[in-house]
Amino acid sequence: QLEAWNATDAAVPAQPVHTLIAAHAHTNPDRPAVHSGEHTHTYRELDTAANQLAQHLHRLGAGPETIVAICLPRGIDPIIAILAVWKTGAAYLPLDPDYPTERLAYMLTDSRAALLIATDDILDNLPAGRIRTITPNDPTITTQPTTPPPVTIHPDQAAYVIYTSGSTGRPKGVVVTHHTLTNLAAALTHITATTPDDTVLQFASLSFDASVWETVMALTAGAALTIAQHQQPDQLTTLLTTRTITTATLPPSLLTTLNPDTLTTITTLITAGERLDPTTAQHWNTRRHLINAYGPTETTVCATTATITPTTTNTPIGHPIANTAIHLLDPHLNPVPIGATGEIHITGHNLARGYLHQPARTAERFIPNPYATDGSRLYRTGDLAHHQPDGQLHFHGRTDHQLKIRGHRIEPAEIETALTTHPNITTAIVTAHEDALAAYLTTTNGLPPIDELRTHLGRSLPDHMIPTHYIELTHLPTTPNGKLDRTALPTPDTTRPELTTTYQAPTTPTEELLTHIWTELLHLDQIGITDNFFDLGGHSLLAT
Repeated sequence: QLEAWNATDAAVPAQPVHTLIAAHAHTNPDRPAVHSGEHTHTYRELDTAANQLAQHLHRLGAGPETIVAICLPRGIDPIIAILAVWKTGAAYLPLDPDYPTERLAYMLTDSRAALLIATDDILDNLPAGRIRTITPNDPTITTQPTTPPPVTIHPDQAAYVIYTSGSTGRPKGVVVTHHTLTNLAAALTHITATTPDDTVLQFASLSFDASVWETVMALTAGAALTIAQHQQPDQLTTLLTTRTITTATLPPSLLTTLNPDTLTTITTLITAGERLDPTTAQHWNTRRHLINAYGPTETTVCATTATITPTTTNTPIGHPIANTAIHLLDPHLNPVPIGATGEIHITGHNLARGYLHQPARTAERFIPNPYATDGSRLYRTGDLAHHQPDGQLHFHGRTDHQLKIRGHRIEPAEIETALTTHPNITTAIVTAHEDALAAYLTTTNGLPPIDELRTHLGRSLPDHMIPTHYIELTHLPTTPNGKLDRTALPTPDTTRPELTTTYQAPTTPTEELLTHIWTELLHLDQIGITDNFFDLGGHSLLAT
């Protein structure tokens, strides 16, 4: 039996990440640091702008354990804001401007953020309330000193808070410290071997922790970070080739829409966020370093990595990163034999502090490590895996009902709670069906129109959490002991969804061709010319 597989220890930098980045402004001040569209900041320009904003934030009260929310469109400004927040000793909270206002308002309130950085147009739609707001174009910022504020950063101070889907019906904030962030920087040095000659893609939304991986990977190495303004495959291909991107982190579902033969400049490709299937791996593992990464947000982005070669089978998630250990345990916290399935428990320097303002939830998932006497903790991931004799970790699934849809981590309970706030819905169960979400509902006065339900959910949930299928049941199926029987839930019907728009048949050859394509893609029997692709369950990758 193996009690744990440990990665080779590596020295954790004594300096916080933003200090490592600032060092490049002194050693290579004119080297490009961040590209966005037609705009480029050198390391000197990036550091100067971050210092001035940090001075401004510091004067407004930003400091240790203060949370500064950042709600900005994609570009250089969010990167400046993140570095500035770190220089004050505060933690940043990323807010996606495309999220529903109700969701953003909840995260602002729940986090108790003291400051908010946003553009004027975004502020017009946000109920900031008591929060002090700052805009990137505030002329006061450029009058501030170009040196960082006199702040000492303690390793255990919060560095950022990222909200993930919550099993209690509300998203929950994960608090990550500077110490775990610097450990990530040390691990990236070994995993990706990024150098100042590389150009790294910044693809993920700032509200997802993959953006931390991308930013730290590029800027601590002195490389150039290129912001993807658009995430559609055709526009992304153009960016990857014109900017000569050498390093990119992309979800496997997106890779299936890209052509590996045209993206020859990418020498290091990291996949993460969802299962990498062997076919996709075979398409991408030649002429480049292909890394399959795994890690919950609670373990500072990444816990294990595997290098995928042409001879690799079953696409493992690999070995632990630096200063990390993996235990595969049964429900009684006993180690499972090699080859047997157990729940992944993670320990080491990469564990987050816990959930913001949720000590009970933190204690439930971050438990005392029974295999150590140093007071360390284990994070219970809820993920199942087995070890091969060579130590490679292979992912199997979940112990609970958490879902991964196109790289997004989703707790069905959050969607179910939002559904039952509709006056007609009494109970709701949400599951995955063919890379889409299906909602099974019991109602009081019949199933409401689908577009009405989607609009209702859209007030609090982002698009990727809105189900595609809605199935009305007279009652939910149960097992003999009265528990929900998920295996008895019916397969979603492929007939036309019950939209408010009435069916209008195609009348021209072009309309017939389009509706035929849509019925194949969406697995529906009947689509009319007034129907909306996204209301029918489509998404951008499927459209491509």
